[in-house]
Amino acid sequence: MPVIQHKQATVFIAQIDHRSNLSVGTVTGVIWALGQTAVSIAHGYRTMPCQTRVPNQSWQMFLPIEIDGLREALLLQATAIAVAGPELLLRLCVGNGDAEFIAAGEISSASGSAFVSSGRLLDAKKDRRIDHADPVL
Repeated sequence: MPVIQHKQATVFIAQIDHRSNLSVGTVTGVIWALGQTAVSIAHGYRTMPCQTRVPNQSWQMFLPIEIDGLREALLLQATAIAVAGPELLLRLCVGNGDAEFIAAGEISSASGSAFVSSGRLLDAKKDRRIDHADPVL
């Protein structure tokens, strides 16, 4: 299979904290709303998102462009809170860098610094809601 490479990419990863005590339906609603918002965000940049639901009440989105992502992260956070309520504990991380896919549109086959930085940041987070992997921001 050919490898699809992106020299610039942005990855968003969101994880609903289990302490939110949300019903399965609410979690599904939050993930669905994040997906709809992702399409709107990508449309604004004239691109399409690649996204997936990840185990452990998580969601991930890839954009084939590099943006700081903070405005978009706030929009995603607000969307999730609108669905689940203000008690929602959602950790949301943004990473920039390169990315590559073995299969087009399959996040599960992706790798690269944009994915690594957002994932490492999520692993390191405790209770902060939004964070960016770039220490300059």
